[in-house]
Amino acid sequence: MNFVIMSYINGKIIIQIVSFEAKDELRACLDSISWVSSDPQFEAVVVDNGSQSEVSEMVIKEYPFVYVRTNSTNLGFAAAQNQAYEVSKKLDPTHILLLNPDATISRSDIETLFSKFHTGVASQKIGIVAPKIIDAKGQIEQSIHIDLNIWMYIFKVFGIKLLRLKTQKMYEHEGFVQSVSGACMLIDTALIEDIGFFDEDYFFLTEDMDFCLRARQAGWKVLYTPDVQITHLRGRSSLKFNDADIWRRINHYTTQFTYFRKHRGWLEYALLKLGRRIEAEIRILLGIEKSFGLAMKQQLDFKIPSPFKF
Repeated sequence: MNFVIMSYINGKIIIQIVSFEAKDELRACLDSISWVSSDPQFEAVVVDNGSQSEVSEMVIKEYPFVYVRTNSTNLGFAAAQNQAYEVSKKLDPTHILLLNPDATISRSDIETLFSKFHTGVASQKIGIVAPKIIDAKGQIEQSIHIDLNIWMYIFKVFGIKLLRLKTQKMYEHEGFVQSVSGACMLIDTALIEDIGFFDEDYFFLTEDMDFCLRARQAGWKVLYTPDVQITHLRGRSSLKFNDADIWRRINHYTTQFTYFRKHRGWLEYALLKLGRRIEAEIRILLGIEKSFGLAMKQQLDFKIPSPFKF
């Protein structure tokens, strides 16, 4: 069986990892792909995104097979992945595997993901393949997403999680989906050359959804498969920030504004901003996670856009 799967590997795959203050997790991640050092069909690129804990030095010393780029400050996930791709494309890859530093993967896992590009008919034009992701507690991580829209926010106000309702049955079956998590996705480089890579207007979060949406708009398909299951500790880098939970949630909110501005039109963008403003004021007034409400109010620009200037 392994021989049949391996026959699908007929190009070069670059594993791209962006790390911020995740030294121990990155070490475990690189240990899981140490076979890259002796496999000519694979390379690995790590971008140390402004860590203060000598991450680059550790990688250079312990994993000499890895190409390393070091940033003096944290430029965000999208920008750092674009930097990694600048290194990767010089190595003439056919595919890029995005992998978070707090995730692990085996060669056989990657072989199986790669084989999915060659299933079905050529007209399917698969550009992205992603696995099932399991968190540290053994639970399925929410890694299948749907296109953001104002109804998701409205339903959430009433305690209805539209995303979960629409995707909860998808995790056990292989199929085409709207979007997958950037924690682990295998990408055909022809897709990147077609539409570009990540939009750097997103600092952290939502950039993967934007990328998948643009891929589909250009005629590519996004495939999810449970035939591969990886472990992802999730959020270890963001834990390094002060008030990590608030920082992550604020980034989630602000990147949604970017997504709505780019893809949903001025009316939904305006409604989302108005809704977030009301939410922040209610949190502050009633003391419901008041610190989060104050952070929302401080960080967000509440000006409602004009449809004539959008």
